[in-house]
Amino acid sequence: MEEFECQYHGMKLTPTELEIEYVENAPFVPPYQWLKIEKEGEGTLAPRWHCVTDVPWLNLNKKSGTVPDSIRVNVQHKIVKDMAVGKYEGHITFNSDSAPNTPITVTVTLNIIQKPEPVPPLKITTTSLPDGVQGQPYQCLLEAEGGKPPYNWIERGLPTDLAINAKTGEVRGVPYVKGTNAILIRVQDTDGAIASQGYTLDIAEQPLTLTITSPIGGEVWFIGDTYEITWQTNDGHDATVDILLLSDQATYTIATSVPATSLKYSWTISEGASDNNVITLVSSTATSQSGNFAIREGGGCLIPWPVNKIFDSLVRKRISRRFDKPGTRRYRSGSRS
Repeated sequence: MEEFECQYHGMKLTPTELEIEYVENAPFVPPYQWLKIEKEGEGTLAPRWHCVTDVPWLNLNKKSGTVPDSIRVNVQHKIVKDMAVGKYEGHITFNSDSAPNTPITVTVTLNIIQKPEPVPPLKITTTSLPDGVQGQPYQCLLEAEGGKPPYNWIERGLPTDLAINAKTGEVRGVPYVKGTNAILIRVQDTDGAIASQGYTLDIAEQPLTLTITSPIGGEVWFIGDTYEITWQTNDGHDATVDILLLSDQATYTIATSVPATSLKYSWTISEGASDNNVITLVSSTATSQSGNFAIREGGGCLIPWPVNKIFDSLVRKRISRRFDKPGTRRYRSGSRS
């Protein structure tokens, strides 16, 4: 009778290193990990195996069996929950009376990490939006807290000339349409949490501006002559202006309720002879003053300002005697428009 020699397989463990992460004081253990035990090499018989650990915190669902096999590896919660934050190392050693390549050791690393601070709920902290003015640059920064930054900002209802920066929450632009706008702002964090806030954004009408362009100061105007008082203003207003003459003698009302957009007013001077005069435009929301100019008695030659100043000097200092002869009319200079 022929005799057969019996030979056992070797053992192979996969993987040979395991890493387990546990959050300190967590009420649950992390997911278990599998360790495979397989045959290796030539042989006709499957070896039996058994294993031991060198640390108390390792938990194995079984400690012996026959190749091929597998075991679940995890930690003992009642032990690790009281362990300090840090890195620990343990070993599982496999032996077999028949497998020729044993013992085999698997290294297990345990990382106990610090419990993270609780994340506060996401919320928008900006309570209101500043009002804007038609035609003027607008800027405001929306702010949020909590959740998990970075944030993503979304708006609904902003005027078409305003836009929000999705990354920073800054609202910027130049609004051209006045009115009240209902705005909804939403912010989303990296975990997908969303917070919303409603606002009212008022865009006020652009304030009236007035700038006198004539007289500008230094002119000489004469009583009895007609001049144009001119000014500039921004468009789109129905405002009216009152035109006043401020003299060192008194204050005179030249005209009232003149449409601001007419941009000029023809004025026939009837009083106010003085070397110190100022034209003032007055509306309900704006004013403008001219430079200082002179108003004098009588008419004169049409000599434009500032040439009239030169002629005034000549008349007074150099050639005045020629015009002081009986029957000769005195030469006067002045600015006309």
